[in-house]
Amino acid sequence: GIVEVQLDDNYPSIAFVKGLSVLESKRRRGLGKELLDQCVILALREQKQFLQLTVNTENDWLVRWYKRLGFITFMTDEHELTMLKVL
Repeated sequence: GIVEVQLDDNYPSIAFVKGLSVLESKRRRGLGKELLDQCVILALREQKQFLQLTVNTENDWLVRWYKRLGFITFMTDEHELTMLKVL
């Protein structure tokens, strides 16, 4: 899996998750949740209150997965959902 957590001084309460992905052949083994859990740990260590990410609106299964993990839809446009998780 690949993931990046961006911290931006202009948004002191938010950690941005970028590029979280797991190869299709490796899915359903808990790797994505493990990566996301590490993002949460890093965000909390940096005293962030929210984790934010964007999802393509066509990835219904991914949106449902993030919702099961506690994310809510914050903003939406034609192609992307911005989702937040309160830490």
